Amino acid sequence: MGPLNIPPETFKHFVFETSEGNMNALVNIGLKNFKHQDVYPYHFSLYFNISEETLSGFPQPDEIERIWWYREHISDIINEHRTFPHVIFLARVAHEGMIELVWRVAEPDKVEFFLERTLTDIFYSADWFHNLYNDEDWNFADFYLEE
Repeated sequence: MGPLNIPPETFKHFVFETSEGNMNALVNIGLKNFKHQDVYPYHFSLYFNISEETLSGFPQPDEIERIWWYREHISDIINEHRTFPHVIFLARVAHEGMIELVWRVAEPDKVEFFLERTLTDIFYSADWFHNLYNDEDWNFADFYLEE
């Protein structure tokens, strides 16, 4: 297969209008034309309830900073000692009183192991839940990557 050539993270802000209200998303558009989507067939979402949103629908700055810190550490922990990144970050989305962090995943068992062993220790005081879906066609990701 050759090297994966994962594109550098390039973020763009989007506001998606849904029947439940606006979704404010910061999307890694560098993945839009990613050639090795087949290597990352799983869609992993980690949701955090947030305490307060601003009038624009964004979380408060201190909550954004805390969640972004989580995002960095989750990626670092899961990808540690890997020959290629096991997860690649797709988006941070604020909607309906929560923040969703979204990754594409190579092997779901590694993420499940991480959730069972590590996540609870890191987020002992946070109100969170997750979803992990088989999404070989990147249908869930396309929602964020289509402009």
